[in-house]
Amino acid sequence: MAEFADRNRFTPVQQRKILGACRKTLEKLLPNIIWALRTDVSRRLRLFAEDAAPEDGRKARAEADQIDERASAMGRTIEIGIFRRFAEAFDLDQTQELKFADLTAQTADDENDGTLDVVGDQVVEHAAVITAMAHVAEERYKSKLFELNIRLKDVVGHRMDNESNPLYPTAVCRTFWEATIEYCDSPRIRLQLRAAITARVVPLLGEIYDELHKTLSAHDVPSAFDRKSRPERRS
Repeated sequence: MAEFADRNRFTPVQQRKILGACRKTLEKLLPNIIWALRTDVSRRLRLFAEDAAPEDGRKARAEADQIDERASAMGRTIEIGIFRRFAEAFDLDQTQELKFADLTAQTADDENDGTLDVVGDQVVEHAAVITAMAHVAEERYKSKLFELNIRLKDVVGHRMDNESNPLYPTAVCRTFWEATIEYCDSPRIRLQLRAAITARVVPLLGEIYDELHKTLSAHDVPSAFDRKSRPERRS
């Protein structure tokens, strides 16, 4: 990040402090979102089982049990995926507190080899589902996301967009989706997972963006919509 310092009013030390605070904000909020997703997918599967044919109901209940049993592994995979992308995007992966070598070894569940068999048409299907879920969030939080990109640009000194910002809905939805079907996958699970992400994760993303804006304000990162609040940049 040192190469960005001359284009930004924040020093490298300040940049790391601000981005570290943003990471702590994520650490505080992510567990609740992960819990909300897991419990909602399990609940939806059990509700499906109540009205389904006996065989389908048995399978749905077994899948709900599987979601509950592997919740810890899925949650760990989601957190590591999001924090890794965050560290890589903001050049924090070399700092001691954000190293992932030890954590990544823990992501595979004892009953799962950690690989996801997605090929051919499934790749297109998953990409389309993730795009559709993310589009709902992007439309809902358009102004918050626009401002977040600008404020993060002020911190890191280079342009942020949908592709480079790991906090954008596409990246977040992809992490939640892939981490779940890596451990528990079936047509029923994918159907209920899509509904759960849209109903539970997308609304809670708004809370993450609100809290990140509060964190940035607490560290004197100016609002994108209040130009008068912007301090003089260094020459």
